[in-house]
Amino acid sequence: MNSHLTQVAKKAGVTKKLTRHIARHNFKNIAWDKIPIQMLQQLYRQSSVTTTMMYRSNFTNKETDKALSSVVDF
Repeated sequence: MNSHLTQVAKKAGVTKKLTRHIARHNFKNIAWDKIPIQMLQQLYRQSSVTTTMMYRSNFTNKETDKALSSVVDF
């Protein structure tokens, strides 16, 4: 899987290392606000929705991102 992601990254002009772990992490960041928690649990193959919620609490959401951007202005 990682070798395929490396090929995709090259074709897309991405210079940073792309791995399955990074792809999964990025998907989580994008999906949190768009997919119901129970569906995320199934997608991640987690046995408990509590586990999914625990990981979810470690990520910021759009509201906090927007508030931070208004101060830092990247």
